[in-house]
Amino acid sequence: MSSSSPVSVVPGERIVRLLLLVLFALSLAVLAAIALYIFQKKPHIDYSATNRLADLTYLETWLAILATGALACLWRRGLVIGFAVFLLLIAEAGAQIYVYVSTGGTYQPEPLPSEQKFEPHPLLVGVPKPGSFAGIVHDSHHRRRTDNPGKAADARVIFTYGGSTTYDLANNDMETWQSDLSRQLGANFSVQNLGVPGYTSVENLIQTLFDFRDLAPACALYFEGFNDVRNSHVRGLKVDYSDFDLPLQRGNLGLNYPGFLANNLLFVRAAIGLFSESEVHVEGTVSGDVDPRVSKIYVENMSLIGEVARHFGVRAVFIPAVANWQQLEGSHALGWIRFVEHKDLKRLLYAIDEDLHRAAENSGAAFVDAPLQQDWTPEDFSDSVHFNAAGAKKFAASIAPAIADLCR
Repeated sequence: MSSSSPVSVVPGERIVRLLLLVLFALSLAVLAAIALYIFQKKPHIDYSATNRLADLTYLETWLAILATGALACLWRRGLVIGFAVFLLLIAEAGAQIYVYVSTGGTYQPEPLPSEQKFEPHPLLVGVPKPGSFAGIVHDSHHRRRTDNPGKAADARVIFTYGGSTTYDLANNDMETWQSDLSRQLGANFSVQNLGVPGYTSVENLIQTLFDFRDLAPACALYFEGFNDVRNSHVRGLKVDYSDFDLPLQRGNLGLNYPGFLANNLLFVRAAIGLFSESEVHVEGTVSGDVDPRVSKIYVENMSLIGEVARHFGVRAVFIPAVANWQQLEGSHALGWIRFVEHKDLKRLLYAIDEDLHRAAENSGAAFVDAPLQQDWTPEDFSDSVHFNAAGAKKFAASIAPAIADLCR
């Protein structure tokens, strides 16, 4: 028999080849349908537009891998390649299941560095990167754009501090509660948004220590509490949150881009994480009780914020946290808040609001409880804690009279 003679194919090999082809064809159809759906659907919020591009890149990568596997199975000697692609698919599916079980959500690839909305900072982990990101604009002062139309030359400046509910990530720039507040206060007040997703009282204290040296506003509003509750029941929690919250901020702000390969092959990223010293491994106990250590840290930080603001001649105004209480239900403690079940968050948020009131009394800061008097419904929120446009306008209207009086 000459070397060019056909290679015989055993029946078992033919069945394996056919099974792989069917699997790859079904997987290609499913991923293509998902990619088409994501491509055609407008992002739920502008903030997630860059995540949408990352999702499409992830899906395109796996479409290419699966297509390679399918084509290899059509080649007489390509069964080994097809089987290797099958093993990659199994590994990726397992990694996806692990992420879902561990966090309660699906894997979110990181946006490309050019599309990241934040940049590293030596003290604050990350700050808004100047530029425009799918409609969200950050100015050269690392602040989110606020609608300040027709302001007087001597308008009183108001800074706003907090986490994602202050950044107001579910709304576009013109519909944040700061933009609504600015319009409601009129020409004599200019409102600036210095909120950053994930920021706690630790970052806000650092901001307060330094921001007022360049420009001391008439007032500084602090709308927060939720992210400090996040640190509840972390075993051995450090007073600066450096063993839990701060390291996780890099991922929260998209500053951990792992490279194209690890970003789009989840099992590779997971394997790297197992042997990486940079991974945050935290221990704690799920509990619905108020964490006295977090409470103490929060009261001290917010009291100091009030004292520092007074030192610079700035009126500090503390505003308690609110949420979509009807959505915060069930025995689920995975994801953003690691050791508190959803059903217990209302009680813990009310407790930290009381802590905020106590800090205001300690430091002479004003406490505006108007948001607590509102009847908040799911129609006011985009998710469990972030306002939609209607909720942002409602929130701004609830605090506007007090802010106008306090910041005159």
